[in-house]
Amino acid sequence: MSTDQISIPSGGEEQLRTLRSLLLQGNVTFKGKNNKPQSLAEPVRDILVQILTHLQGGQAITIIPANHELSSQEAADLLGVSRQYMVRLLEDGKLPFHKVGTHRRIYLEDLMAYKNARDTRRLQALREMAREEVEAGTYDVFVSPDE
Repeated sequence: MSTDQISIPSGGEEQLRTLRSLLLQGNVTFKGKNNKPQSLAEPVRDILVQILTHLQGGQAITIIPANHELSSQEAADLLGVSRQYMVRLLEDGKLPFHKVGTHRRIYLEDLMAYKNARDTRRLQALREMAREEVEAGTYDVFVSPDE
């Protein structure tokens, strides 16, 4: 996985804020070739807003194509688990992979689908546990974890 980083130059924070504000106003046009007005597609605008939001918050951004292949260590790092645990997930068939020589490779899109499903299961379990505690009278008020 590429580790190239792009930093925001000093004083660039105001430019980020201004650009994000302009993008949030809606339909964006810019001057293209020969000063011809061009519209920015809404999905592109939405991606740019997300990027700018994270950059304004001081967060790093990594852009990786969905079909990018990850090593088992890179996949483990993205999930926040050990490499050994990742290998077990792969060998147990819980996550698709293929081999390049003797090395396991995982497509990013498969890893993210697994992560989203895992996160959904965890949230459902947390909600169920909270509901059971409220019904048992342990807690007076239930606040959903995603509120």
